[in-house]
Amino acid sequence: MAVQRKKKTEEVKVEEPVVAEVEEEVTEEPVEEPAEEEVETVDIPEEPEKKDDVVVDTESLKVDEEKIPEEPEKKVKIRMRVDHNCTIAMENYDLKQGKTYDVPKDVKRILEEAGLLAPL
Repeated sequence: MAVQRKKKTEEVKVEEPVVAEVEEEVTEEPVEEPAEEEVETVDIPEEPEKKDDVVVDTESLKVDEEKIPEEPEKKVKIRMRVDHNCTIAMENYDLKQGKTYDVPKDVKRILEEAGLLAPL
């Protein structure tokens, strides 16, 4: 079933607004401006530029790398409980069960903490 709707048109009368002219006198009241406070200024003497009188010879402070003797890493013996491949301090290790190896102390500590070492 179709329903038709009819639009209702209503006429609305609009009254024109009444404009009234009002004349008022505008009076300006004087605005009191706050008096500026005088601030004492103090002249700060400028410090003269400091000149470095000390000259450091940096060439004499350089360390000659060839003269520094390298201490050999202290090696310790370990025995492996299991086969293990690893990289410690950018060094690859292929360690076999039951064999003994000479390795740096830090490598022993790491393998010991991992539970991979057998008693010697």
